[in-house]
Amino acid sequence: MNRSTLKGLVWLGIILSLATPLIYSLKAVYPLSSARAFFFMGAVQLTLFFWIMLATKYKEYRPELNIVNGSVALFMLISVLSGIFGIDPLCSFWSTYGRVFGLLTQIHVFVFFLILSSFLRSKEDWTKLIVWIASVASVVSLISIFNVFNIFESPAFFKNGSTLGNTSFMGSYLLVAIFIILFGLGKSEKKLSLYFAITSVIVTLGIVTNPGGRAMKGGFIIGLALFILSRLAFDTDKKIIKSLARIALAFGLILAIFLGITAFIEGHPVREEIKSFHGMTARFVVWDIAWQGFKERPLLGVGPENFRLVFEKRFDPRLKVMDDGDLWFDRAHNVVFDNLVSVGIIGTVSYFLMFLTTLSVFWREYFKDKDDIRASAAFTSLFAAHFVQNLTVFDTISSYMLIFVVFAFASSSLKKNDSVGEVKGSKALPIISFLIILITLNLFVVTPFKKSLFIRDAMTTRPEDKTIESFEKGLSGPMGKDDLISLVIDDFIIKNKEDDPTEEEKERVLEKIHFLINKAE
Repeated sequence: MNRSTLKGLVWLGIILSLATPLIYSLKAVYPLSSARAFFFMGAVQLTLFFWIMLATKYKEYRPELNIVNGSVALFMLISVLSGIFGIDPLCSFWSTYGRVFGLLTQIHVFVFFLILSSFLRSKEDWTKLIVWIASVASVVSLISIFNVFNIFESPAFFKNGSTLGNTSFMGSYLLVAIFIILFGLGKSEKKLSLYFAITSVIVTLGIVTNPGGRAMKGGFIIGLALFILSRLAFDTDKKIIKSLARIALAFGLILAIFLGITAFIEGHPVREEIKSFHGMTARFVVWDIAWQGFKERPLLGVGPENFRLVFEKRFDPRLKVMDDGDLWFDRAHNVVFDNLVSVGIIGTVSYFLMFLTTLSVFWREYFKDKDDIRASAAFTSLFAAHFVQNLTVFDTISSYMLIFVVFAFASSSLKKNDSVGEVKGSKALPIISFLIILITLNLFVVTPFKKSLFIRDAMTTRPEDKTIESFEKGLSGPMGKDDLISLVIDDFIIKNKEDDPTEEEKERVLEKIHFLINKAE
């Protein structure tokens, strides 16, 4: 294949990967999260093959060592080590069908980052990428807006959270997307400015009309204020406005530090006010559990996706009597505590180092040229909004991959290899890569997704005479055992309340539960 064909195929893979928020499958055990994650991993693996072929022949598409690449690679390395030496390495790697956010997914996100940072080389390339991000985010936002205002009847699972099925998850995705679009709006030519202006309005409406997403809305307001103040503080010739904006930024930073400290002082009015919000009392209990778990394994943590083990070990009975809280958590619902308990202090420092190195690239470019604050303002605001939102929720693959898009953008701006031309590469490498990707695609994407279909079939088939057989097929792999017991029990409780099942039907469900417990053991 020539350069043009290979570039086109890599572009196709990137476009498919970024379409992940639109993907769902009603035949999968978790129609939204599992289908979406497996789709993303499949798209990344196919993109990887064509990128390897391209980079083999043209060295300008090969990754280079720089501060951003190094920080992202460091975080991945520590996460892998944490998983290996954690409580449950198998779960750390595979995760569960409900999340599909283990090391397997993290590695695919890392590969996605390497492809973007190496392949996208020009302003035009990145503009095309932002156009596509804006398009996908607009579709997600429009579906939500139409639902909120009853413009058309959509599937039940779109009612809260559009295609992402959850108001918080949709909010996380749109929150990251809007600041990327705002950056594109500031950097684009006139012919694209109108498109970015329209899509920014659509996505903003999706954010403000979101039926939930309280943390996202708070993060959006703070991020937008930071974006405006940053532009005024560094990108205006009026000295009075510049001084006032800088004073406001300094005051905001001091206020944020004050609120962050007082929120964890027992009995402080700020803490009590925060706890008065719906669901926050339970959050503080869970954060205390996470802190105790961190102190047991402070360096590398318990391993990614293993928070549920810490929670179950240290379950606090107070959660049972809290009207505003859930009873079971597999996340700490806080970006700091989630990282501390999962990957320890070393992993947590490396996680935030990715953000700091990325911002250092943008701000260094600004202080070097003194003529373009847009990237620094947009992405500083994005990271601040993302952090504020993730103080009470967490990322999914849809929002997480966009964060790594920003990392990749910073990395690509540091590329030094400008040589263009074909080089003599290894003829065997593409063949070997093709065979390896065929194996990994089947092992890590196709097979587990097929098994999720069997599990879904077992959960929904009526009559239930073949459900155990379907469970056998679905649970023959490493995923699904940890989260399906509660899924079946919840299903049984709901049906017991609504359908008044017969004794025979109850026996069948209990048979399922007994089977799953034995499998989990």
